[in-house]
Amino acid sequence: MARKKPAIPKIASRQEADATLAEIARLERQLDTIKTTLNDDIDQLKTKAREESEPLQANVKSLADALGAYATYNKATLFEKSKTLVANHGRYGFRKATSLKTLPRMKWTDVLAKIKELGRTELIRKKEEVNKELVRELPTEDVESLGARLVSVDEFWYETDQEEVEDVA
Repeated sequence: MARKKPAIPKIASRQEADATLAEIARLERQLDTIKTTLNDDIDQLKTKAREESEPLQANVKSLADALGAYATYNKATLFEKSKTLVANHGRYGFRKATSLKTLPRMKWTDVLAKIKELGRTELIRKKEEVNKELVRELPTEDVESLGARLVSVDEFWYETDQEEVEDVA
């Protein structure tokens, strides 16, 4: 089926051109009103969503902190065989997280100078800072020879099973 071009109104005089401009202005005012109403509605919905979600987010953080405190306090008994505990409504546990820190009395500028001295420029980013991701992958002796150290900590984590919660409810 052939497409039809929309019919373009014919304007034959200056009066018709002026009337057309008036009609365009009227339609543009209507469009502006629609856009303004839409933006007002969106702002109201965002405000309402923020107000409704803040107490829920605070409650989730409070409960997560309580779960983390429970897990930390009972770490020896709960996680003696595994770092993850599977519960009815999700899993929680500890993950090994390794961060890169300087040795005592060393600064990152000292580490950078040491890397340059050893000619290990692949460990330096182009903006002249230590590439911590690459340094983190080096053996411990190499990291310490640069004036840095690897520090491992157990970080608490959790995730929920949304389907299980819906089934219970």
